[in-house]
Amino acid sequence: MNILFYLHQFPAIGGIETVTATMANYFTAKGHSVTIVSHISKPNAQETVALDARVCVLKMPEEDRVSRANTAFLQKTLAERDIKLVIFQDSYAEIEKNLFARQVNGAAIVFEHSCPFYQFWHHLTRRPFVFRVLWHLRHPFWKWRRLAHEGARKRFLYEKATRYVLLSNRFFGEFRAVTHLWDTRKLRAIPNPILSSAFRPLREKENEIVFASSLNWDKGLQRVLPIWKEIAVRYPDWRFTIVGDGEMMGWAKAYIRDNHVERVSLEGYRTDCAEYFARAKILVYPSSRDGWGLILVEAMANGCVPVAFASYSAVRDIIDDGKNGSLVPAYDLEAYRDAILNYIVSPDELEEQASAARRKVLEFSVEKIGHKWDALIEEIR
Repeated sequence: MNILFYLHQFPAIGGIETVTATMANYFTAKGHSVTIVSHISKPNAQETVALDARVCVLKMPEEDRVSRANTAFLQKTLAERDIKLVIFQDSYAEIEKNLFARQVNGAAIVFEHSCPFYQFWHHLTRRPFVFRVLWHLRHPFWKWRRLAHEGARKRFLYEKATRYVLLSNRFFGEFRAVTHLWDTRKLRAIPNPILSSAFRPLREKENEIVFASSLNWDKGLQRVLPIWKEIAVRYPDWRFTIVGDGEMMGWAKAYIRDNHVERVSLEGYRTDCAEYFARAKILVYPSSRDGWGLILVEAMANGCVPVAFASYSAVRDIIDDGKNGSLVPAYDLEAYRDAILNYIVSPDELEEQASAARRKVLEFSVEKIGHKWDALIEEIR
């Protein structure tokens, strides 16, 4: 089958781009012909997954999200390459009208890569609290406008899709709440896969806590750094490593300097975090919202036990609280600190959960997730 992935940016560093490359390779190995079409690529992007040479990567003629030239280019590509299945990797960049300007000749899968409430939540929390209060006083109906826009967009995509895929069936209720759709028989749930190469051989663990993510406010570094400041004083044989880059890098450096925070290493961006996960004992992941949390799975694959906020429902598909990691009530910083401290003072429990974490993520191997995609393609056929 001729398959086309359509997404906003590729190559780029991020979960959607990594999953796209992983599944493109999987489909190619299965004998499918795969094309990837995107608008932009991140500067100096190096994919964490090497793309099979047989995969064709094309760029839109214009970086604008929707334009006549882009629509014409995509429609021409679909026709010339005889595409039978389009997988639209929805990152909330509103590019879908390039694809659905005309009837798609074949099947179309819309794959939403975050929780259905994410876009509303992102706009709500990205600003300081005082700013949000003032904004709502000035724009009292903003929340309803935002939800109405998202609901209309998702209804449009659902109508055009042959199947609509979410990362977890736990998101089905959120999707119905946002779209107000009664008939949701097109919905399917397929998690993101993890490559076998993400598993490193077990080695002696070090007293290290790691934060690995983009340094933006949604990911919650501003929540965990003060917690580490307190832990660092009490446990001088532990250290904290921050892997990632982004808009918060300047803030992080200033906070560490001004508050004299000890034993913190700012590693910057790294293509592969597996080496950090292989040596660290604990992953902190205080994200506001997410769709899946590929970092959680990659850390667990290397016996790095996660402490995460229960801020989105699909995190419960990954972490079984108290068995292979800790789930903390969303934004309860005291409980978050206590969960970390519990692992520090209970090394036997930490080691037991590290082994359980490695076993758990075998459920998300590319082979098992690939079979779900194979079954979905057969269903569409």
